[in-house]
Amino acid sequence: MRTSLRLALLLTFVLVVSAVLPAAQALAQSSPREATFEMYGPSGVILDRTPTFEWKRIKEQSKYEVRLTQFKEVFVRPVTCETTYCAFTSPVTLGYKDYYWEVRLAPSGTWSSPMRFVVSSPGFTTHFTNTLGGFVRYKYVGGLWDAAATYAWTDGKAGAWSPLYHKLNGGKYVDFDYTIIIKRWGGNNGTSFPSNCLMARMGTNINLKYYWYPGYRFCISNNGKYEIWYRGMSTADSHAIQRWTAHSAIRKGSSWNKLRVVAQGANFQFYINDTLVKTFSDDSKDRGYVGVMMYRYPGTETELNIDYAKLTVIQTAGAVKSAFEPAPALPYSEDEVIGSR
Repeated sequence: MRTSLRLALLLTFVLVVSAVLPAAQALAQSSPREATFEMYGPSGVILDRTPTFEWKRIKEQSKYEVRLTQFKEVFVRPVTCETTYCAFTSPVTLGYKDYYWEVRLAPSGTWSSPMRFVVSSPGFTTHFTNTLGGFVRYKYVGGLWDAAATYAWTDGKAGAWSPLYHKLNGGKYVDFDYTIIIKRWGGNNGTSFPSNCLMARMGTNINLKYYWYPGYRFCISNNGKYEIWYRGMSTADSHAIQRWTAHSAIRKGSSWNKLRVVAQGANFQFYINDTLVKTFSDDSKDRGYVGVMMYRYPGTETELNIDYAKLTVIQTAGAVKSAFEPAPALPYSEDEVIGSR
């Protein structure tokens, strides 16, 4: 009798455990503390300095935290969300730098994978009407620059380069469409013609002849040729993309020429007077300053004029909420806007 009772009790215990254990395992497996988030933005390149962070709500969960980081933590803020898609606008105005943001279930969930973005300096347009329009002589080297009624100009410095860059509002750009209109008076040394260059994604160094680097130079000369170079931090890190080549799109002599560069990631397009002359890919540098630069041979007289400069920032398209794809991570760059390229 006792044996039968014991067997009955044991069977009852096994049945109870069998019923409870799967439920407990399912509960543990579906724990929202380690939820996978669908995050929509900000990501990539943006202009908004108080961006809105957006993600999809986890079912039946309404309490979240958003964390923003730039080298160190910028903020952590609680968010209550009762709708399908959650949104939280930055309570602080961000600098022109790289950031990443994360979200988690409050108060102790696991942080999501970080989503990176960079706040770009805004675009600009200037006609140099008695002003340099946000452009500055780079590191105060080379020839002096001044503005006349309708253009900026310099007569350069003998045996040296004269760089001018756009400094206003931080001045660093990632993806952009940049155009200048320039004209060079004289300056050739016998059969040699000096460079008149659009500069893009530039770094923060100059050499003894005031050459500005690292970065890309897109140059033309008055004898109808153009070249494209990447100058890195060393000779080994530098390379020609297009050596001096004649092209019919260039207006020879002391004539106005429009130079335009479209840069998106590693892809570049170079236009001269609205004619596409070169398309290439190069990942040597992902962002930097823009400007112009000219070289003057010793013993010559010359002048470079700039009639117009315009830059439009190319922003990264936002993720589609119904078909989320993670944004690509952006490489960092120098000057505390992260990295060394």
